[in-house]
Amino acid sequence: MVKITPDTLERLLQQIACGQLDADAAARTVLGIDGGEPPPAETIGGLIRGFGPPPAEIQRDWQRQFEAFSAAWRQSHGEPVPPFEPDDWFVAADNRISPRWLAVEPDAPWDSKPTARSAAHLPNVVVSDGPRAVDSPSGKKENASGKKRQKFGPRFGGRRKPLVLATVFALAGCGYLAVRQLSPTASSQASSQASSQASSQASRSIAPSNPQAKPSPKASPSTAKTRPKVASDQPDQDPQVSIASASLATATVEGEPALQLLETASVAQPGDSRELGPTAPTDDLASLLDPLPSQPAAMAAQSESAGEAAGEPNLPPDQHRVALPASGQESITLPPFPTAGQPAAPLLLTVRPIRQIAWELPAGSATPIALRTESEQTWSLVDSEEQRELATLRSSDEGLLFAWAEDASRHATADQVAAGRLRLTAADQGRFDLLLRPSLRCEPMSLDLSQPDARFSWQLDGPPIYASPLWSLEFDESEAVELDWLESPDPSQVRRGQARVRWKLPEDDFPLIGCHLESRVTSRWTLRLRYAVQLSETSPWQPFSTRQLTQALEKMTVLLNQSLLQQSELARQYSLATSTIRRQLKPAKETLDQQVLGLQDTMTRLRKLNDLANALTGIRLKLGLTTAWPDRRQVVFEMVDAP
Repeated sequence: MVKITPDTLERLLQQIACGQLDADAAARTVLGIDGGEPPPAETIGGLIRGFGPPPAEIQRDWQRQFEAFSAAWRQSHGEPVPPFEPDDWFVAADNRISPRWLAVEPDAPWDSKPTARSAAHLPNVVVSDGPRAVDSPSGKKENASGKKRQKFGPRFGGRRKPLVLATVFALAGCGYLAVRQLSPTASSQASSQASSQASSQASRSIAPSNPQAKPSPKASPSTAKTRPKVASDQPDQDPQVSIASASLATATVEGEPALQLLETASVAQPGDSRELGPTAPTDDLASLLDPLPSQPAAMAAQSESAGEAAGEPNLPPDQHRVALPASGQESITLPPFPTAGQPAAPLLLTVRPIRQIAWELPAGSATPIALRTESEQTWSLVDSEEQRELATLRSSDEGLLFAWAEDASRHATADQVAAGRLRLTAADQGRFDLLLRPSLRCEPMSLDLSQPDARFSWQLDGPPIYASPLWSLEFDESEAVELDWLESPDPSQVRRGQARVRWKLPEDDFPLIGCHLESRVTSRWTLRLRYAVQLSETSPWQPFSTRQLTQALEKMTVLLNQSLLQQSELARQYSLATSTIRRQLKPAKETLDQQVLGLQDTMTRLRKLNDLANALTGIRLKLGLTTAWPDRRQVVFEMVDAP
C-alpha cells in the first residue's frame, strides 16, 4: 500500500479533476494495487475504523439497503432481523452490503438455498483475520482461522470480489479535506474543487441496490447483542425541534433495529449542520419569538414623533378613541368656521344677559388676540397686530351670542380663540368664567400587550396647548406586580414627551416587562406604547407581545417534551449497555442532560413571564392634561372612572 500523505492525495485529486484518473484507479494507487486480483471485501466496521465515518451519500445507500433487507426479512419470516453489527456486514464491489451469516443468489427467492449454479454470483465474503469468533449457519462457533476460511470458501465459490474502490477513495478524500480545513494551504481552493469532482465521480459509480437474503438458523452472538438505538435527524424535520442521534443510527420500520454505523456520538463532518439534542434557547428569545422590525434598543429613549406618520416609517395604525365633554362645567365648544361666502351661524354661550366681558389667555401666552368693545352690548375679538376681526359677541335678553367672522378661517390667529376664556359679569351682577374649550373625559385605558407596538389618539377639540401646560401619566397600583420608573414623565414636556417604565413579579428580579411611552400633544393627543421584555440580567431588551409569548410557550413545550423523551430513551439504553458502549454514549448523554436542564430553565422563565403578562392585563393607564390660568388650572383632558 502506498503511504498516504497530503501531497499524494492532492496530486491524485488534481489528476481526477483534470480527467487523467478515475476514482477506482486513484483508490488502487492509494492501496498499492497495480492490477490483477482486487483486494478482498471489507466489513463496514473495518472501513469505518480505517477511514472514519463514511460520506453521507454512502451512508444513505447502506441505510436504504439495510431497511429493504429488514422489511423483506420481517415479511418473509415474521420476526425482526438481528441487531446490526458493523463487523458482521460486508461491502461488495458494487457497494452492496450483505450479512456475514447469510449469502444467496441476488435474484433467488428468500427461501432458496445456495447452489453450485448460483455460487459464482454470490457476493464474496472473506472473514477478517482477527480472532473474533463467528457463528456458522449451523450455529457452531468458529474462529477466524484458516480452517474457517476453508469452510466458508467453497460455499462462496472461493472467489474474492473487489472492495468498493470508489468508496475507499471517497472516504480517504473526506479525511484529507478535514485535515486541510484544520490546516489550510495556498492550494486549498484547487484541492477542494478536485475533491468535489472526485466525490461526485465516486457517488455516480455507486448504484443503490436492494439486497435479498435468507435468515440463518441462529444469529451469531455478535449480532444478538442489544445495541442502543437512537433516532437520528430527519431531513424534513424542523431544525429547532430535531434531536440528533447519539450515533449515526436512523430509525427503520417499527420494531426493526436501527442501522448503527457507529456507537459513539456522531462527528460533525465539514459542512454538517446537525446538532446533538434540541437546541436550547439562550436568554435571547429570537429563536422562539417571531422576529420584528429591528430597533436599536427597544427601551431606549427616542425623540421621534408618536403622532405624525410623515417622515416616520413603520408607525402602527392609529386607534382613535373618543373623549366627551364633562358635564356641569363652565365651558363650551366653539362652532366650526363658516363656509366661504356664507354667514356664520351664532352660538348661544349663556342664557344669562351679560353687561360686561373681559378676555384672558392662559398664563404666559403671547397670542395677539384682544377684546374690543363695539357698543354697550357688542364686543369683537380681533387680531391685535393686524386689527382683523375674528369673532363677535352680542348680549341680548336671550343671552350671550358668539359668531365667527366670515373670513375667520383665513386667519391662523382665529384658531387660538378656543384657548382663551371669557370673564363675564351678568346683569344681576353675578360673575363667572366661561372657558371656550371643553374639559374632556374618558375612562382609563387598560394595558393591552397583544401587540408590541400600539398607537392611540384623542381629539382635544381645540388648538395646540403652548402656554404653561402640564401633562401627567400614571398606572394603577397592584400587589401582583412591582413598578419601577426608568424615566419618569416630565410634566412640562407637553408637545413631545416620553417615559419608560418596567414591571416585575414581587418575588423575582427577572423577567421584566418594560414599556416605552411617547406622547405628543397638538390639536389631538397621541400616545404610542412599545413593549419589551428582558429575561435575565445579561439578556437584551427585545420587542414583546403576548401573541409571541403564546407561540414561544408552544414551541418550548414541543422542544422540552421531545428532549425528555430522548433523555428517557437514552438513559434506558445507557443502563442496558455494556461498559464499552456506555463510555461511547456518555458524551452524548451528558450533552443531552445539559440541554434538558437549559430547556427546563427557559421554560420556567417563560412561565414566569406569562404570569407577569397576565398580571399586567389588569393594570390601567391614566392620562391628564391641564393648562394654567392666573387663578387656577384648567383640566383640558383627563382619564377618570365613570361615576
